[in-house]
Amino acid sequence: MALEKYPSTLLVDDSPANLLIFSRVLQARGFLVETASSGAEAMEALRQRAYGLILVDLLMPGLDGLEICQWLSNHPQRADFKVILCSGCDEEEVIQNALESGADAYLIKNGTPEDLAQRLEALLSA
Repeated sequence: MALEKYPSTLLVDDSPANLLIFSRVLQARGFLVETASSGAEAMEALRQRAYGLILVDLLMPGLDGLEICQWLSNHPQRADFKVILCSGCDEEEVIQNALESGADAYLIKNGTPEDLAQRLEALLSA
């Protein structure tokens, strides 16, 4: 995985446990990680800084992952970053909607941290 493509990462999830797990997985692989615990907090971070990788929880109260992806799909530097929507849901229709909203990939949040790391590495190397 070429980390230079992803100099900084924004991780967005309303679950403190998920933020901790994903942060550890990413940091162990050399990623610089910033977190946001809501869609509104993520939008503020995105307006202030550029990120190479953005991982967004699909279902959050208020501004959700689909809305963030739709906003990002019109971003002037869209070619410069990758967006991955994350959820525990593995229904094909949900995954298709996520990808149609502008996400580059969809990551199912289940299994061990090592499972997550392997799937994330596969998505980023594709």
